[in-house]
Amino acid sequence: MFRALLSRSFKRQGGVRGAVFPSSRPSQGWLAPSGIRKPFDESLRKLDQPYPQPYYSYDDNTHKWMRFEAGPGKKVPAGVEPALDLRRLALYSWNVDARPRFPQARMDAALHHIEELASKLPPTVAVVIFLQECVELSLDGIRDRGWIRERFHVTDLDSGAWGQLEFGTTALVDRRLRIASCFRVYYSKSRLMRDACFVDVELGAGGAAPLTVRLCNTHLDALSVLPPYRPRQVWLIAQHLRSPAVGAGVVAGDFNATEAYDRTLHSENRLRDAYLELGGREDAPDSHTWGPQAQTALKTRHPAVRMDKVLFTGPLTPRSFERFGIDIQLWNPMQQSYILDQGYEKPWISDHYGVVANFDVDS
Repeated sequence: MFRALLSRSFKRQGGVRGAVFPSSRPSQGWLAPSGIRKPFDESLRKLDQPYPQPYYSYDDNTHKWMRFEAGPGKKVPAGVEPALDLRRLALYSWNVDARPRFPQARMDAALHHIEELASKLPPTVAVVIFLQECVELSLDGIRDRGWIRERFHVTDLDSGAWGQLEFGTTALVDRRLRIASCFRVYYSKSRLMRDACFVDVELGAGGAAPLTVRLCNTHLDALSVLPPYRPRQVWLIAQHLRSPAVGAGVVAGDFNATEAYDRTLHSENRLRDAYLELGGREDAPDSHTWGPQAQTALKTRHPAVRMDKVLFTGPLTPRSFERFGIDIQLWNPMQQSYILDQGYEKPWISDHYGVVANFDVDS
């Protein structure tokens, strides 16, 4: 959402960033007993450093989401094999908008749309979905959807990793892929307490050993405030993507790219922009991912911009880049009427378009 979120983007306890933030939902019927989320002290997080987190995979036998820890020697979900035949990655990224009304209905429509798009891909393509501005109720839509249970590992099924934020990010990873590492990096330089979620996966590399690709889902700071923090955040992401522990890296999400300096952050950090690599042009109408579906009052004050991006490094070749989520609307008439009353031209489910990039692993 392109609006001043300072008043509701996070809930400070006494204004102290390191305040204790216990689990708000300590026991969940959808989660196997071994996976109950534990409370933690927010002050124990190391800012700008990897903070390990679990991921979840649905077990058809127990009909529960099972909690897994990533790393050498750790147990992996059933059915995960070395993905030597998966040499192409389709990465979908979408800010699904954290406005307070109808989050589950809007998430249902978003996932239905992505499912329709992904169903057209050949089985040799690994699918990963990054979502930003998820709220607790929208996570219910992820957790309960049959397609997600069958096809994906999920990094976040509750808001535990978001700390004091009202909304956050989650990643859905093709369950045929082995997750070698899963962690978050909480930005020390952030006015909105933003972070980056990283997942290391193994993709095939032409019969050779699998290539470990580090994937990053992020939502950078908004607002044009000095000093700007987005440059520092992209720099930090780039350091983790170029870690010697991995062979390639991709970051996608809402970059809130509204200023001139945002246009060069990828090149300054030795990252490549998938849209530009494939011939896209800044300011071209087909580049804009925020604006066309914003509230009319906002559109009259702010120009359409390319907020959402996919950047990469390493032996990956971008094959295609497209926007999606265009003109996707709520289905329920009552919900439609409410959204229209809020100043939107149509009952769109998000003020952002999504972006999808397809990559080949180089031989």
